[in-house]
Amino acid sequence: MSKLEFEYFEIEDMDFCGDEVEIFFPEIDNIDFGSLWGGVMQNTDTANMKVTDFTIGFEDYTNMTKENQTFVYKALAPAKLYQGTPSVKLTLKKGKYIKFKSLFKDHGPAFFQKMYKFMEDEKIPFEGGYDFELMYGDFIPEDENAYCYVCLKIKED
Repeated sequence: MSKLEFEYFEIEDMDFCGDEVEIFFPEIDNIDFGSLWGGVMQNTDTANMKVTDFTIGFEDYTNMTKENQTFVYKALAPAKLYQGTPSVKLTLKKGKYIKFKSLFKDHGPAFFQKMYKFMEDEKIPFEGGYDFELMYGDFIPEDENAYCYVCLKIKED
């Protein structure tokens, strides 16, 4: 496995809207993420989406346990570009984040394990219970060379 590429970045509070689905982790390969994202993107003004704008796939693990292997996946677009009635709204809080570059076609459990091991080995404190995939405005999931980024919020004192 190749070396992780990462960088730190900061954001101001950012609002997102979209849809969510509860996922039983052992059945994650049966989830139709394409349809979920298709619905969100139909309600997003993509004509006015800049390359620097981004959508996020927010994974909320706060209720996941060994006994309850479910988590909530939220497909979210910038609220300023969302034109439909969302089933969920979320605000990414102001602060420092770290993003890890991931080739989308190879994006899976092995990548996440490597990323979390890196965070542990480097003793980088981060907010637990969630992570999110960040896809910039020019992201095309069908592109064999498409990259997304997996992000964590750095824990601040």
